[in-house]
Amino acid sequence: MKAKEARELTENYLHPDIDALFVAIDQRIEDAAKHGHSHITEPDIGHPGVQITSEQRDALRRHYESHGFKWQVSPIAGHPCCLGLTTISW
Repeated sequence: MKAKEARELTENYLHPDIDALFVAIDQRIEDAAKHGHSHITEPDIGHPGVQITSEQRDALRRHYESHGFKWQVSPIAGHPCCLGLTTISW
């Protein structure tokens, strides 16, 4: 087993319902790439019936960064209470 595989198993064990999010986000990435885009925004928002915890958000970030994606959170000007705009790029 490689370290990358072990990290994925750990994430799945700690957050068993996160697999559905991986599938949905992977689909968004695939669709964006097919249309010539190099990023998606707010990857963890817009999944019906899913309220993502901060731990799951961290697991998503680690997962995609371990696969070579860049996960970036940029503050939104003029919105001090906002978490910022999250972008995954490749």
